Amino acid sequence: MTLNEFLSHLDGVRYNGTGDYTAKCPGPLHEHGDKHPSLSVTDGTKGVLLHCYAGCTAADICEDIGLSLGDLFYEQRATPRNTIPPIDVLRILQQETTILGIAAGDMLAGKPFTDDDLRLIQQASARVLKLTSAYL
Repeated sequence: MTLNEFLSHLDGVRYNGTGDYTAKCPGPLHEHGDKHPSLSVTDGTKGVLLHCYAGCTAADICEDIGLSLGDLFYEQRATPRNTIPPIDVLRILQQETTILGIAAGDMLAGKPFTDDDLRLIQQASARVLKLTSAYL
């Protein structure tokens, strides 16, 4: 559910100019109506954030407007996290770690590195870090 979809369930919604909204809280602590808007609603990174200054819980607020707590979270996109087949990841890691192993041996032997060598070492290291962080 988006922030605007959530706000459509509330009364007295006002934008405060700093990215937050206030509204009349529908929660149970306002059985005679919320005369002074006490609900703060914010667009969070993973969903809609709620805070009632009178003390209503997010669960109570959602229940009173016919929603669940899960409705507050934004829908996750159905895109695959990793697009490289695992067998190809292993092949790439094998190739890049071979380059790094040769470089380590050359360094221990005291051989100097050219600019091209250093570029290849940096690329191999970056690929290993990227692949391991994506798959671990």
